[in-house]
Amino acid sequence: MPGFSRNHRPAAGALARIAAACIAAALPILPLAPALGSEPGTIIRDCDECPELVVVPAGTFRMGDLSGGGDADEGPVRTVELARRFALARYETTFAEWDTCVAAGACRRGVSDIGLGRDRRPVMLVTWRDAQDFVRWLSGLTGKAYRLPSEAEWEYAARAGSATRFPWGDEIGRGHANCEECGMPWEDPRTAPVGSFPANAFGIHDMVGNVYEWVADCGRESYDGAPSDGSVQEPGDGECAWRMMRGGSWCSLPRASRPANRVRVPDAFHDIHVGFRVARSLD
Repeated sequence: MPGFSRNHRPAAGALARIAAACIAAALPILPLAPALGSEPGTIIRDCDECPELVVVPAGTFRMGDLSGGGDADEGPVRTVELARRFALARYETTFAEWDTCVAAGACRRGVSDIGLGRDRRPVMLVTWRDAQDFVRWLSGLTGKAYRLPSEAEWEYAARAGSATRFPWGDEIGRGHANCEECGMPWEDPRTAPVGSFPANAFGIHDMVGNVYEWVADCGRESYDGAPSDGSVQEPGDGECAWRMMRGGSWCSLPRASRPANRVRVPDAFHDIHVGFRVARSLD
């Protein structure tokens, strides 16, 4: 099964398993908006079992390696216009949410936390198809169009109006994210409870580090021919064995945690660094 280094590049061979011991306190869930609103930044929740979602505004942005020094697959840089607002999970999907789906008989049993903790820590060791099972469960539960975000939607939401290497500037700094050499408030690496770090300008947490996040798109080696409207990139024949994941993880170096960074892996790939967050169509 392919793996990746701290700099993220997929490579053949067995994946390293990093054991760690630390405790990070989960933040309380903030009050929810009473009803669905159209204003960007509105927090919505469709059911007791559903994740909190943030309304992301429509907009235009430059996608790819804007700062230089990135990987070849981060280009060519292009302008993407998202004509419609959408909702994106405020946090990465948690083990608590995953376990609720398992209890409902809709998600795969036996997904381990390898001792790092469950509850409000992000689910990991899930494949792209596992993530699809979860969004199908939410869609059936609510009658709403839950899905994985497109790669363009993910980067747009991660940048949150920024054009720098990270949403807060060109340097990783300290205390912004859970990744290696990112100044975490604990010594041993492990996942952090979702929401342990400040939200970006759109009100979304943990788009940098913690766990890699599956997106909907088929895995492509560049943006050549990619749609400019933010839609999902799929092959013409509908066959796709490789998918994309974004955002870096708790043991990624800063370079691999940039919003522009991309990782292409088989859809059956699962690892202690990989989770996901959900999106929902609004219009």
